Amino acid sequence: MNETFSELRSNYERETNRSLSMPLAGALVWLVIAACGYVLRENQATVVMLFGTGLISPIALLIGKLRHETLTDRSNPLSRLMGMSVLMVNLLWAVHLSLLFGARQFFPLSLGIALGIHWIVYSWIIQHPVGLIHALLRSPCSNGLVRFSNSSSDRCTHSDRDRLHGFTCLDEQAINRHTGAGYLKRMRWILIWNRIKYRIHACTDR
Repeated sequence: MNETFSELRSNYERETNRSLSMPLAGALVWLVIAACGYVLRENQATVVMLFGTGLISPIALLIGKLRHETLTDRSNPLSRLMGMSVLMVNLLWAVHLSLLFGARQFFPLSLGIALGIHWIVYSWIIQHPVGLIHALLRSPCSNGLVRFSNSSSDRCTHSDRDRLHGFTCLDEQAINRHTGAGYLKRMRWILIWNRIKYRIHACTDR
């Protein structure tokens, strides 16, 4: 093959038609994931994220056909390099799934960063910093969003716990400071009753 790098790059851009199918598919899927994360419960939103990110490549192939993009051309080494980069990114699913079942709060962070690594290679191929900027911005943005989400979840958890207990902050230690077995028994029943009452209120509020 006697083609220069400039010729290979020009052929790659012409064959892929600026390769807009992948960013369009990614933007569409992540928009749906963001909307589901706002309206669904955490477990349901996690399932949407799990399967939604797996649909980015098929959706990109569909958009590529509509835009007449050749994303799987093996005649150009740069196309094969981009394909190997996508494979490299997908090998990280072993890490994503481990976090999903072991530390779920870091699952969105892992996906948000890892699924953008291949844009560094794409930026080098087209000799333009857009892919590099995109990949570098994903790390702090994903980290910030995950931290904000986890902190909000923690605040909601503490708020629900306080609401469930109500004025039953009179805990066992406070009860034990009072003497008398009859008083202790009555206060324990009051404690149990108020926990049941506020638990019912919490369920009806939802």
